[in-house]
Amino acid sequence: MKKKWRHLNIYIKALSLDLCALLVINLGMIPLWINHLPDIPQGLLLGGLYGVLCLLVMFLVTNKENEDKKLVGTIIVIIARLLILAGILLLVGYLYYVKDIKIFNIFAVVGGYLLSTISLALSHLIFKEEEEE
Repeated sequence: MKKKWRHLNIYIKALSLDLCALLVINLGMIPLWINHLPDIPQGLLLGGLYGVLCLLVMFLVTNKENEDKKLVGTIIVIIARLLILAGILLLVGYLYYVKDIKIFNIFAVVGGYLLSTISLALSHLIFKEEEEE
C-alpha cells in the first residue's frame, strides 16, 4: 500500500486526506441537517470545498517545469487564496449578520478551510518519513 502512495505529489496526498475528513465530518453533521440547523454543515462544506480548490491549485502550480514561473505562480496563488478567502468571509458575514440570512456559519467556514491546512500539515508529517526511508 505504501508503494502506491510514494510516487504521488504531497498536495494529492493532502487532498485525499482532506476529502476523507470532509466526508466523515459532513456525515457526522447529518443530525444538524435533520434538525433544521443547516448553517454549520453548509459552512463546513463551503470552507472545505474552498480548501480542496486551494490544494488543487497548489498542485497545478508545483507541477511547472520552470523554477522562475513556479516561484511567481506560487506567490500569485498565495495572494489570490487569501483575497478569495477574505471575500468569502466578508460575503458570509454580510449574509449572516447584516441581511440575517442564515445559510452559512462564518466560524464553520473558517473551520472547513483550516481542515485543508491541517490535512496538508499531517500529510507532510506522515509522508515525509516515507520519503526519507
